Order: sequence, then C-alpha cells, then structure tokens
Amino acid sequence: AVLQKDGNFSSFFALMSACISSTIKRGLACGPGSGHEPLADRMLASRPVDAWAKVCADLASLRDETESLNLDKRQAVLTGLSLLSG
Repeated sequence: AVLQKDGNFSSFFALMSACISSTIKRGLACGPGSGHEPLADRMLASRPVDAWAKVCADLASLRDETESLNLDKRQAVLTGLSLLSG
C-alpha cells in the first residue's frame, strides 16, 4: 500500500519519524524504566535518545533523496525499516 499511490511513500516515512519521536517523548516524560510506556522503555534501552534522533534524520534524508533522485521506493522502504533495527 505504501507504494501504490502518490504521497503514500512520503507519508509512510513521515509517520515512522513521528511515531519514533512521540514514543520517545512519552517515555522520557514518564521516566525511562517507569513501566508506563513499555515500547518507549524498550526503545530507550536499545539506543540512546540521540541515536533515535539520528534515525529520524536519516529517514527524512532517505525519503528526500529517494524522491528527488527518483530512486527505487521499495528499496528505500526496506532500508528505512532496517534503520529501525539498528
């Protein structure tokens, strides 16, 4: 579905970044390890906050480069997902 309509590709990358950002913010607001935000706790345990900020920046760069250079969007989605796994 990400590749089937114009705009879906860009929206997918924007949503990934927004989800990362909001989850980390909620986790920090509750306090890392508080147990109130299990997903955020797992994310913060796997990488520091600045590493997650770099993932968001890398996702934006990947999206922009893919669209401006007309690169393979399917490969960009796979690359974006691999950025999440570290």
